[in-house]
Amino acid sequence: MYTTQFFPLLVRHLHCCRLFKGVPFKYDKNLKKLVLVENPRDIQIFRAQCVIMLLYVVAMFLHLCFGPLTVQKKFQAFSFFAIYLIMHLVKWNYRLELAPIQVINSCMKFERELVKGEEGMKMSTTAKVMVCFMTTLQYSVIGFPVGIFCLLVFDPCFPPFLLSMSTNCSAIKWTNFGPEILVLVFETWMAAQAIYSGCIWAFYILFVGITCALNYLQVVRCKMARAKKLVQHKLCIRTYRQVHIVEKMFNDYLMARITPAIVMAIPAIQIVTQFVSVTMHDQIAMPGFLVFPLFLVNGFINNVLVFTLASWINSTSKEMLEKFGRQVAHVGGKGRAYLRKEVQSLNCMKIKFGTNFIDRGTPLVIQNFCLAQTMSLVLIRSSKAHK
Repeated sequence: MYTTQFFPLLVRHLHCCRLFKGVPFKYDKNLKKLVLVENPRDIQIFRAQCVIMLLYVVAMFLHLCFGPLTVQKKFQAFSFFAIYLIMHLVKWNYRLELAPIQVINSCMKFERELVKGEEGMKMSTTAKVMVCFMTTLQYSVIGFPVGIFCLLVFDPCFPPFLLSMSTNCSAIKWTNFGPEILVLVFETWMAAQAIYSGCIWAFYILFVGITCALNYLQVVRCKMARAKKLVQHKLCIRTYRQVHIVEKMFNDYLMARITPAIVMAIPAIQIVTQFVSVTMHDQIAMPGFLVFPLFLVNGFINNVLVFTLASWINSTSKEMLEKFGRQVAHVGGKGRAYLRKEVQSLNCMKIKFGTNFIDRGTPLVIQNFCLAQTMSLVLIRSSKAHK
């Protein structure tokens, strides 16, 4: 559940974000919920970070598209550009919209009412897997700025970072203090604040929200299985509709920017990192090269685990409604016809991106696409090398 397994991780992550002033929200211990920060200076710093990051991503894009980079260098640079683009899309909140904290606060408030009488329910397997995944992601978040720092120290010309835009980057020596030191510090700071503040809503609304939705459906399924009387069945229908409202809140916030960015960019990152790890491992200095296997592992787990769990929301809710419909058919009494109509009016839940949604075939389709595109790139490169 959100309040027991994931909210402590969220508060710890939020505390790290507040050190960078990268999120305009904080946890209020008295109200026991997330609130907007009151310090105008913190808000100004956050807005300045949004604008700086926008300019930074635009500069990366222009350098990647129009800069004097070889095709090989563009492949190496794309993964970093895609990650910074995702982080910018998730982080951007110049108008201080309260939607992300409203989703989390509403979820926790609803959860306290839902679990009454179910306090003894064991932690689900999906929740255990997601906790392990979130722990792995936390280490990856810490390792990202460290990896960027090491990568630029060993190869200052590595694209698409700022030092690579200089024609004299190959002559940089770290033994002498100069402007390149300040640029290195800026790159490390940018990586740290971007990854911490950019990941928080993807982690704790999309990833954790999927797991919590499955847990809520598990609670509703237990109540449906125990329902015998007409009143109990009506209560199950009301609870299912409440869970559906929570799912609508998640989708309304996620489907505009976060879910499309994850669905499109993460598979692209997996394709490029697979290609770079296979064909360019001897051309990138260690330990900077280790960033690419790190991206590959996280991208693969995300594409398999998160999309599989997201697809279970649709399949689980569909299975529940079919079983509950058969169960209601055996209920007697005057309200039987009304109860059947109520069950027929219930809709399956789903995680949406744009006008589509994630179903059982989505993870397999994504992995097939990633492997096929990677093999195509490898074959193209090998054919050019033999000419």
